[in-house]
Amino acid sequence: MMHKKLTLRTINKNKNSIKKVKVVKLTSKQAKIRQNLGNGFTRLVFGPFTIDRFQTRLIRFEGSERNVHPVSGGWWFQYHQTGPEGELVPGFATSSYPQNDRDWVIVLRNSSRLIRQFRVLFIVKNQE
Repeated sequence: MMHKKLTLRTINKNKNSIKKVKVVKLTSKQAKIRQNLGNGFTRLVFGPFTIDRFQTRLIRFEGSERNVHPVSGGWWFQYHQTGPEGELVPGFATSSYPQNDRDWVIVLRNSSRLIRQFRVLFIVKNQE
């Protein structure tokens, strides 16, 4: 699994700022869990991965090998964590979309003070 730095331009309240975002590139061969869903569909589960506090992570699934085409992508944080006053710790996906017919992108944001672990999954169609 490759981790790269990618520069994304984000808008701060009063000025533009540049932030570095870690990129996780995944292929179907790296899946920790594979579930055959029938009719050529497979669920691929990856992770866990770590995301630092107040950080963003870009996950890119590359389905280029063996005619793998993603049709859906999802994610979840490993544990339901609460803050010091019992509030739910926030985290969300800012984007989840097909980049083309073989690649899928998910952008996650951990907007809490805690380091979190997350997993991602992709439903893919295997075409022979």
